[in-house]
Amino acid sequence: MYRWIRNLHLILGVFASLPLILYAVSAVQMAHDRWLPFTSVKSQRSFEMPASAFSDPAALRKQLVESYGITGELQDSEVTPDRIRLSLFRPGIIHEVSYARQTGETVVKMRVNGVVGVMNRLHHLAGVTHEDRAFNAWGWLLGVVSIALLAIGVSGIYLWFKLHSERLIGIVLLTVSLGFSLTLIVLLRHP
Repeated sequence: MYRWIRNLHLILGVFASLPLILYAVSAVQMAHDRWLPFTSVKSQRSFEMPASAFSDPAALRKQLVESYGITGELQDSEVTPDRIRLSLFRPGIIHEVSYARQTGETVVKMRVNGVVGVMNRLHHLAGVTHEDRAFNAWGWLLGVVSIALLAIGVSGIYLWFKLHSERLIGIVLLTVSLGFSLTLIVLLRHP
């Protein structure tokens, strides 16, 4: 039993390591943005689309994909009598679109994120109900990695408990980690 759990612990650790490294780097970037600056390149383009042709953001998005190859998941949208605004999101690119309904003038502001920016956006990407299959695959991967982390923790405690010579240092590390985590939780919740 010990050998089987040890092998499972090692396999799960190797499997989860790459997504965890990505999350660790993006967490450092969010907490200390001076250490890992979030760089992006901004550009803008304008073109004419048919006037009064679109009544909702989904129809406008469909035309943008078909005619101009502007893709992404519809994040935010606003419809007014004279304008449709929408935001299309991919981890590496964000398109802000403004369509004038009376004239058809369309302005697309594009922000292309660097590698650190992509990791930051992946850190925030959650769920498995996206239109894009790649987004859903990422969500499922994170779910499996989360379960793997729980299994690593439980199997690690079991393996530590079986090594009698390591119990004292294990108890110290577990107590310090638990105390530090609980203290931070309390301090973050209360002013």
